[in-house]
Amino acid sequence: MATHPIKIPMEIRVFSDPDALADAITERIRGEIAAAASCSSPQGIMLSGGSTPLAVFKRLEEAPPKAPSNLHLFMSDDRYVDMNSDEFNYQNATPMFNAMGLEPGQALKVQTDIEPKEACATEYGQQLESFVAKGGELPFGILGMGGDGHTASLFSAEHIEAAKGKWAIAVDRPDGRQGISLTPHVFNQIGSIVFLIAGAGKKPALKQLLEGSSEIAAPLAVANCQNVEIWIDEAAQPDV
Repeated sequence: MATHPIKIPMEIRVFSDPDALADAITERIRGEIAAAASCSSPQGIMLSGGSTPLAVFKRLEEAPPKAPSNLHLFMSDDRYVDMNSDEFNYQNATPMFNAMGLEPGQALKVQTDIEPKEACATEYGQQLESFVAKGGELPFGILGMGGDGHTASLFSAEHIEAAKGKWAIAVDRPDGRQGISLTPHVFNQIGSIVFLIAGAGKKPALKQLLEGSSEIAAPLAVANCQNVEIWIDEAAQPDV
């Protein structure tokens, strides 16, 4: 793997604790939804999977903004599991979708009943490709990052290479699970992306992300993105 640094201008914002971080990103999403309501074209917002956004989903469920009819939400990735499983990211976001009043089709879903997983990935990619082809815009998205530096379900340079020119790919994850992930081809079309990162366990990977290290997947995944922000809690802040 190449080791030369990736030059990505990134704004970083530090919040006092996970609650403050969740409050801030919740308000950012509210703002993006309000902005979508004023647009004539379909607007797509990408949400992150994993554990960090769950507090955000809960806040939006408890005090939901009304989803405009042109709003579409979609996940950056999902696990290739039963759609009723607690490990299915979409399932964890469903109470929020319902509270916001999303109509069928406004939340794009990885159809994990499609076999094999490669066909499932193709179908999910086609959903998003069709959305964009029909005039849909992608103004905003959230990505997470694991302690190993992965983002979405892209864990390595090999995954980044396999994703070239594709909207979504199927991956065998290092944890033994299988996953479906959107790709840099999609991320590059999003107007603004926020990495949402919390916890001391993310410090080493965050340092590599800020340095643009090509030894982890996250910088590779956003190397050509239009605008990247990093929002963290104090616990995740790398030591100087």
